[in-house]
Amino acid sequence: MNIKNKYSSAVSLISIAINLFLFSCSTGTQEDDRIPPGNIKDLRVVSVDYFGAELEFTAPGDDIFSGKAFKFDVRYSDDTNFLNSPEKYFEQLGIPALEVPDPPYAGQKVKIFIKNLDPKTKYYVGIRTYDESENFSDVSNIVEFTTRDIPGSSGEVIGKISSSFLNLSSDGKKIYLMFPGLYSLEEIGGSFKINPISTNVPPIHGARVIWDGEKFISIGGNISGNLVQSPIAVYPNGNLVIMENSGDIVPFGPNGFFGYGVMSHKIVKLGNWFAIIGGVKFFEPRVDIAIEEGKISKIGLEKIALFRVEGNKVIWSLIYPQATTYPFSSLDPAIINIDGKNIVVWGGNLSENSLVPSSKMTKLEFPLDSTNLDILSLKPTWKDYTPFSGSFPKLYNTCESQTNIKIFKIKFLNEVPEGAKNFEEIGSPTKGETFIYQGRPAIVSDEIFLTRTFVIGVIRESAEEFSRIFAIFSDGKREIFSKVVPVIGKQEFKFPDIGGQCYAEYVGDKLFILHLNDIYIIKFKNYEIITTEQ
Repeated sequence: MNIKNKYSSAVSLISIAINLFLFSCSTGTQEDDRIPPGNIKDLRVVSVDYFGAELEFTAPGDDIFSGKAFKFDVRYSDDTNFLNSPEKYFEQLGIPALEVPDPPYAGQKVKIFIKNLDPKTKYYVGIRTYDESENFSDVSNIVEFTTRDIPGSSGEVIGKISSSFLNLSSDGKKIYLMFPGLYSLEEIGGSFKINPISTNVPPIHGARVIWDGEKFISIGGNISGNLVQSPIAVYPNGNLVIMENSGDIVPFGPNGFFGYGVMSHKIVKLGNWFAIIGGVKFFEPRVDIAIEEGKISKIGLEKIALFRVEGNKVIWSLIYPQATTYPFSSLDPAIINIDGKNIVVWGGNLSENSLVPSSKMTKLEFPLDSTNLDILSLKPTWKDYTPFSGSFPKLYNTCESQTNIKIFKIKFLNEVPEGAKNFEEIGSPTKGETFIYQGRPAIVSDEIFLTRTFVIGVIRESAEEFSRIFAIFSDGKREIFSKVVPVIGKQEFKFPDIGGQCYAEYVGDKLFILHLNDIYIIKFKNYEIITTEQ
């Protein structure tokens, strides 16, 4: 080796030594930290439910697999591009998971539960790890899973009837069609027949109708553009009565709570009272003139009008909820009675002059000790609300209907019990009862009761709008939101676009939806069976 080469080598060694010294002095500083966390390679699925999945992996460190990282970025998607090109689409397609834990020291096991997922949907999940200097790892191995189908959320479209009626209601036993006239809808041998009862009921547009135990009561709406300023009772035999108003407030008229009339409102039962939630009120008795002259106003929810019924008299009062927040929208929102007492207001239109749908959910919560629900003496509170799981987009033009489903958890037995019948013969077995199911002896190990509320409405996502059916399930402690995709034959049924108010009722095992000039009939199961081995 000549002198020149020896000199160059010496200089190189000195330079390397200096750089190593400077690097070693700066590795503890955040500004000069260039070492990223290590890559997660053992991400796996532990369990899957209908609203989410539990994942597990080994924590990397702040510097590769040393120390403790700063944060995990957990993202999921139902797009296959996220699976095939995770580095490219991690942020673009990935939805950040909620409630992600802080990283522990390297080498420790981490479990994450990803919720707010839609049932019966395939998802892909990946993780990036960050340190405090914003260095980040590669995307982990991608895992995939399909969430379970919620019991009672699958339906089959079994009929469609052309209709000229403006409202659909029920007494809990059969479906009634009204405005104009009053008719019953009856199923005979698998087909549906419309039976006339009376032609004396006028065509009321935009009214909301409730059943009080003996008659239908219509609130609001208009007849030929003139606002209806009195509650109207329609008896199942077709008799029509203009009801008398009394109580603590004047409901209609120039100084009335609702002005000359109300539309785009909802009615919900609270104890022995009915509450009118939201809507628009008019300061002119004709709808077209009130709209043209701007004599309309949203009905705020800082006070809520209530009514109860005594014969053909309507008695009115008010409640004044406390509030940390108020619903953004009060025009035709979805109203969900989650446990017979507390209600959730979801979506609706934010403006009486234009269409601005909302996605906000707000809960009207009553005190825990209010068992009798004497709501005039209670002070409910408006609170921001988020369901346990499920997506809740911007929603308007809704109708809702509520029912219950029962979930049987069964275990198979080794021996056939004496006198055991087939499950279908029993109809609704109770906990501990034995029977034959799928040719095998079984016993009911547990029963779960769920409230199921169908919400039908228009969804807005970005610039796209489409109609959809949702189901909200509640066990009294948590609510799960799920898209409902009925089938017709073996094909997925696409619900038609809803251009105005719709009406829905659930009777027996069927959901009836009146939309414009059509009635759609969708059959759902009222029970589900979950099997477990003995």
